[in-house]
Amino acid sequence: MSLDEARRQHLFHRMVMVLMYDQHAKLYLKKQGGHGASAPYRWDIGLVTYLRPGESTECGAHRKIREGLGRITGRLRCIDTSSPFATTERVFASLYKLNTCDTVLQHDDGTTLAVDQDEISGLVTHCPELLTERVVSLWKQRDLFDVL
Repeated sequence: MSLDEARRQHLFHRMVMVLMYDQHAKLYLKKQGGHGASAPYRWDIGLVTYLRPGESTECGAHRKIREGLGRITGRLRCIDTSSPFATTERVFASLYKLNTCDTVLQHDDGTTLAVDQDEISGLVTHCPELLTERVVSLWKQRDLFDVL
């Protein structure tokens, strides 16, 4: 069923998140916009999408990469597809990793950020209000850098 219908019925729905890393194993984060974002102006996973009816998690990941980047620019690997995502959202999330995204998000407009393990640890510990609940939850589950 559609995402709108699943939400209307308060049912769980499916999501795909793609963690993107550069050649130095830094994780790309993207700043949410202010209009229509669930956590405006906070740093979030670069590529997140809800699956369309009948769409597999892998097809959803490839679709989101093409939409967000125009092409796949690294090695895509599935990390986890089993558990419900630990946030207030009613979602089963599949987590994918895209390595060596050297040319992915090289913008200087302040909407992207590449962080290493120590930097994200500092943000989660001292400034969690700058991050989405999704990023904090993945950090606490140790899914951001233990998958490298």
